[in-house]
Amino acid sequence: MLRVLRARKFLPFLALLFLFSRCSDVQGIKERYLIEKMFYRANKLYQNIQITPRSISPASYQQVRESFRQILVKYPVASLQAEGHFSEEMRRELLVLIGTSQMNVADLFFQEGQIDSAIVEYQKVIADYAGNRALGSRAQYYIALGYQSLGRWEDAVSGFEVLLQDYTPFVETPEQPDVNILQVPASIAQAYRLRGEQAEADRYYEKAREYLWGVVRKWPHTFTAQFAQNQIVATYLGQERWQEAIANLETLLAVHSDSLEPSEASLTIAALYEEKLHESSKAMEIYSSVVKEYPDSKRLSRVHLAMGNIHLQRGELTKSREEFNRVIIDFPEDAAAGARAQYSIALACEMEGEWDKALNEFRWIMENYPDSPEAFQVPDHILEHYLQFSEEELAASAYTQALKDYAKFIAKDPNSAQAVLGQWYITRCHIRMEKWSEALAALETFVVNYPQSPQVQLALLRIGEIYEINQNQPAEALGAYQRLVEKFPRGQPSQIALQRIEILKQKVE
Repeated sequence: MLRVLRARKFLPFLALLFLFSRCSDVQGIKERYLIEKMFYRANKLYQNIQITPRSISPASYQQVRESFRQILVKYPVASLQAEGHFSEEMRRELLVLIGTSQMNVADLFFQEGQIDSAIVEYQKVIADYAGNRALGSRAQYYIALGYQSLGRWEDAVSGFEVLLQDYTPFVETPEQPDVNILQVPASIAQAYRLRGEQAEADRYYEKAREYLWGVVRKWPHTFTAQFAQNQIVATYLGQERWQEAIANLETLLAVHSDSLEPSEASLTIAALYEEKLHESSKAMEIYSSVVKEYPDSKRLSRVHLAMGNIHLQRGELTKSREEFNRVIIDFPEDAAAGARAQYSIALACEMEGEWDKALNEFRWIMENYPDSPEAFQVPDHILEHYLQFSEEELAASAYTQALKDYAKFIAKDPNSAQAVLGQWYITRCHIRMEKWSEALAALETFVVNYPQSPQVQLALLRIGEIYEINQNQPAEALGAYQRLVEKFPRGQPSQIALQRIEILKQKVE
């Protein structure tokens, strides 16, 4: 009995001890709730920016950044990292929300184009969350991208190399690779190639293969190794070394084959034989074996499409249409392949001299695949056909209709990739009709409305060429070329512009 009484007296103390032991979790739960509430509000604004980034004002960017900064000020990372009233598990959960908030501040600067400020914020992420490998690697990746966008290429390369040296290419297991890291080596080499520095590009291609083979050897028979081997293939493709690419794809195919579906490697090998080595018979042999081995695969839409294109190039129009119709009928769920097949059917009709039938097939694309790249090509192609055969009245009508069609594409969503493509095609139509004033206006609209598009450099170059060649206005052409070089000091278009500037300076003076 005495033992029971003592136990009963001791029980309240145990309960009190348990309560105190759980205070940290109670406090942590309260803090997590407050942080989550603030984060939810800020993140809702952040998601709105992601939906329509081009239409967001600087003030809106600032508002969202301040929403996240309020979290960082109220809950400084140092206070959470220090030992205190939070359990270890709760501290980790809170640090994830704080770290994501700080990363979002950096991302918002990056998206707005304030690259220098973005780099500073990404550097803070790396310093404050040294133990968070996922945040650190992503921040380092965008630091390197930021330097690249600023034209500070040596800093960009150094930043990419830090990523390769300090971070392993996976987060938890080799089956979950960080593809950003694995793509970096080939991307560095590719950038040098695009800048025309071929010797430096070749050097980095070799470095890339050395790094990637190291990854393969360290984590063999994993998805990380498989992705790394794909990147090795990409290095050979970047150097246009087709045979080496095929050899490595065959190795990849032998090690990582999938018995249920045709391998991407085998399809790429066939495409290389067809498009780069011009060995269509070898490509057709591979495609035919894939059809026999995987008769029920959904990937066969691509195979039949490729086989149809080979028949089309050979002039075997009946066989080509059979393959294209098979794509449309047997794979209705693959809209992308269906649109390409339909476009190729129209081309086959045109090659046979049946323009009226081809025209119906082209219009069918506009009706059934209105958002496809092929639908964008149709108005331009029809205009080109009439111009090619000097049918001026029909060309004028097709030109007017094309402008209406592309305006509709843009109106659907002025901030979409489709709108960018639509505006580019409008400039093409003006140029085809030799309406130079309209072409210049359309190109300027493109530059102003879509400054992040890779086509902007070509648009600026084309403005200069129209002024120089078609308008005979050397002063305006010189200004256009100089604007291109100032805005994009590197790149092939700027190299062309520099050559034209030297010639035009003599004429203007």
